[in-house]
Amino acid sequence: MVRLRHGTVTLWWAPFAAADPTWLELLDPVETRRYAAYRQSADRARFLVGAVAVRRIFADDLAMAPHRVPLDRTCPNCGRPHGKVRLADHLRQPGETLEVSVSHSGTWVVVAAGRDGPVGVDVEAVDPALDHVGLARVALGDRDANALLGLGDAQRAWEFTGMWVRREAAVKATSPALPEGSPRLQVHDVVVDVNHRAAVVVVDSPPVDVVGLDARAILPPDVQSGSSNLRE
Repeated sequence: MVRLRHGTVTLWWAPFAAADPTWLELLDPVETRRYAAYRQSADRARFLVGAVAVRRIFADDLAMAPHRVPLDRTCPNCGRPHGKVRLADHLRQPGETLEVSVSHSGTWVVVAAGRDGPVGVDVEAVDPALDHVGLARVALGDRDANALLGLGDAQRAWEFTGMWVRREAAVKATSPALPEGSPRLQVHDVVVDVNHRAAVVVVDSPPVDVVGLDARAILPPDVQSGSSNLRE
């Protein structure tokens, strides 16, 4: 397992197809109910890969069995268990506890982990069929929408998706709000593949390096040998 140090945000990548139902025994009751609530099998698989990766990351850091790691997913706005995942408060150590963020879209699931402040990650599949200018005007603003107008269809889809993942990563990093007195958002574009875009954001942190790793290093070992389609 890679030691997660200050000055680095690590991105663990896996395809959702790596999910294995035997991993359900690692989840807590809240996670199990969320898994069951997804109607599509691909969405269940994406959630499972992300949840297990988070548990393995914290388990290694705390020298604790993955199923015993106490996690909190409470939304700060409504109190429901769909908020940003974090270690339970009684185990958090200021300046030392890992901050994590999870995203999944299309083929990929990604978990970001770092020690230098709140972190947010977003990955999105590029969808050429969307009305990118219209979406940008509603969700991002006129400046971004106008920047897309002179582009061809493929480039417009690519650029809009890049704008979107930066915004979403920033929202995740700053949720529920920017830390008091925090002026800095580090935004890093992340190379994925020709069909996806991703970005990671760190709040109120010195400059960090972003390192991408294959999640086979943290997913249960009985599945690693059978997952031949993981990101190389």
